[in-house]
Amino acid sequence: MASIVKRNKSFSVVYTSYEGGKKKQRWETYHSYEAALHRKEQVELVQTKQKERLQNHADNLAELLEEYVELYGRAHWSYSTYTNHVALIQNHILPAFGDMKLTEFSPKTIATLYSRMRNQQNMTPQILSSVHKLLHSAFEQAVLWEYADRNPFHKATLPKAFPCPMKMLSNEEIKRLLQNSGFSLLGIAVHLAFAGSLRKGEILALTWGDVDFENGTIFINKTLKRVRKDAIQALDRNDILYQFPAVFDEGRTVIVLKRPKTRSSVRTVYLPPYVINLLQDWKKEQTPCGKNVPDMILRYSSADRYRKRLSQECEKDSFLH
Repeated sequence: MASIVKRNKSFSVVYTSYEGGKKKQRWETYHSYEAALHRKEQVELVQTKQKERLQNHADNLAELLEEYVELYGRAHWSYSTYTNHVALIQNHILPAFGDMKLTEFSPKTIATLYSRMRNQQNMTPQILSSVHKLLHSAFEQAVLWEYADRNPFHKATLPKAFPCPMKMLSNEEIKRLLQNSGFSLLGIAVHLAFAGSLRKGEILALTWGDVDFENGTIFINKTLKRVRKDAIQALDRNDILYQFPAVFDEGRTVIVLKRPKTRSSVRTVYLPPYVINLLQDWKKEQTPCGKNVPDMILRYSSADRYRKRLSQECEKDSFLH
């Protein structure tokens, strides 16, 4: 609420406002008590309407997150992000404080909640960091939708995550891996990975139409992903280029060819001549696919088979310890 403070011959209307998630005390000076009283009534009317608006919309965190997923998540998240965030909400956030009112969150309260969550079984700093990022984003939308005056997660602190350093193969290990993989589906994948700096999904999504043998390039414009069926139904996107038949009808996931998440991922990659020659020889070993089926460069019945073989090759040569 607002108050009137007399200062010498003037009158100041004092009230609290929130701008950019920050709390500020306002002092507005008027030369007469009547003008100050009029301004005080205006401020209190606005504050009353704000409280009514909050009461008529999302009241607790569970209601906010339901709208957040529906209005924001479906428009901005990828299939894997949607699946991960929904699981994070259901498994960690809602059980911990889903019934809390939006007005009950403050940096101190959040710090206490995080401290309790740290002691939960199977809780890691990485999961807690993901929880924080998701809730920070959700309350950003709450402020935008005028459900909250500020985002209490701006100044909230949480335990730091200490990521493990990524192990890299040495030049000698890369050479041995290429030699042992040979002229095979796995060998072609390994050569493409090192020569083109391609991601796993990009390699598996390559079709013969992406290869320009004359100029020695490949065009990266799609990726292969395993996604949940419920995520496909929930997001209803047009970025899936092809959905491979499911091995089991009752399975929860399917493999799809889809457009990359960002435009910067669409690019042309130049390959060394020896890799282009390998691809030419590899193409001679294959027969064209049927109509309406992607003419994949790497055709396989199960990707797990090749992951296991790669691990065996690495262990045999003492790459991984």
